[in-house]
Amino acid sequence: MDVVAALALGLTFVNAVALMLVAREVAALRMSRVSRGIPLGREIPNVEAPTRAGGIGRSADLRQRVLLFVAPDCESCHDLVNEIRVAEMSLPLTVAVTSRHEIAPTEPFLDTLAFLSPSHVWVDSSRRIFGQFEAPVTPFAYAIDRNGRVGGRDAPLRADDLRRMATFAVR
Repeated sequence: MDVVAALALGLTFVNAVALMLVAREVAALRMSRVSRGIPLGREIPNVEAPTRAGGIGRSADLRQRVLLFVAPDCESCHDLVNEIRVAEMSLPLTVAVTSRHEIAPTEPFLDTLAFLSPSHVWVDSSRRIFGQFEAPVTPFAYAIDRNGRVGGRDAPLRADDLRRMATFAVR
């Protein structure tokens, strides 16, 4: 947002400048997060994880999909999941639920993912997959191409970020 647009919204000049500076800081922080993780073009790690369906999810299952890491104790994750659910987006999405803290309850959060196929909801309570994928934060996502390589990565805050990533996965 620029100062002129902020002024058009009725903000004072000082508030408009402050809003612009905060927006720049958020963008810089997001870019620093995105610069970490598995490099583009590198093959994804060979992993297995229990799924909500009771089966085992494997790396091969991630080809041409977006892998989204979320945590039950992450407010941005809740907002993102809710936005995806409300928008009824049809995305090639696999969600890995991890936890930043041992005590965070995953079961109630898993219930919020009921709109996804249970085989595409992975439970990563040990944070092993999160670590193997070198995900720096939650939410964090990888677009995985048909060869099992990273085609994109992002710290998505909006469902549209994931929609854009999906184009890298289905190439």
